[in-house]
Amino acid sequence: MIPFKSIGEDVLIREGARFVRPELISIGNHVMIDDFVLVAGGRGELTEIGNHVHIACFSCMLGGGGFTLGDFCGLAPGCKLFSETGDYVDGGLMNPTVPDQWQNTRVGRIVLGKFVGLGANCVVLPGVTIGEGATVGACSLVVKDIEAWTVNIGIPTRPIRFRNRDEVRQRAEELCRGE
Repeated sequence: MIPFKSIGEDVLIREGARFVRPELISIGNHVMIDDFVLVAGGRGELTEIGNHVHIACFSCMLGGGGFTLGDFCGLAPGCKLFSETGDYVDGGLMNPTVPDQWQNTRVGRIVLGKFVGLGANCVVLPGVTIGEGATVGACSLVVKDIEAWTVNIGIPTRPIRFRNRDEVRQRAEELCRGE
């Protein structure tokens, strides 16, 4: 058994999933984590995975800043969330074999609000908050906060329309009443 900080009911973690610092990872109810997923608890920061969350194969959540995935979030295959990155411009040495004082890193918690969906191969950088109900199209790069209930695409992402907030919330309420 993996020593998570906490784990809910009806959680399916495929055999090929891997966890770093699992004692700093909290998992809610009705969660599915596929094979070939890598999830890291932050360095001293909790990684929180809400209820009804799916993390698809070949996705990873790495870095010391920690993560929050709200209820009903979905990460399509190949999503990469980095709560810590090296600064390649200002002269820091870059890689995990180098002591921290010689590196120049950017660390920031990544927060995905409830009902957030990330398309295949999205990349999210440190310190970003993706507002409730927002979606991000495949192969997009998220470098700054995203407004709630928007549909976003591109490198870097930009909003192209709004989602139907009422319909999404109604379906979630119906599901939860039936549980």
